[in-house]
Amino acid sequence: MPRYVPTVAELYKLWYRGSVSFPAVVSLNERYGVSWRSGDRQYYNVRLQIINEVDRLAAVQNISKDDAVALLDSRRRIHNWTLNKLSEEIRNQRRGS
Repeated sequence: MPRYVPTVAELYKLWYRGSVSFPAVVSLNERYGVSWRSGDRQYYNVRLQIINEVDRLAAVQNISKDDAVALLDSRRRIHNWTLNKLSEEIRNQRRGS
């Protein structure tokens, strides 16, 4: 999985549509299961947490996934967070910290 994906919007696009040089993550999961990401398990899980938060926000707030992506990206930009930091904050929020 590409390492430099700086925004939630780019991550979401990569996850579902892929890029010129990398197939969509969902298609890799469908085709190879977990074997394709054996060396990237932690990196994958951090990114999956963000994708799951997009889905959760869209459902809870009854908004489109594009709007949920924009909300998370806005939050990330306001705080000047990386995707790793955003994922950490999502995890802390779920734990109630």
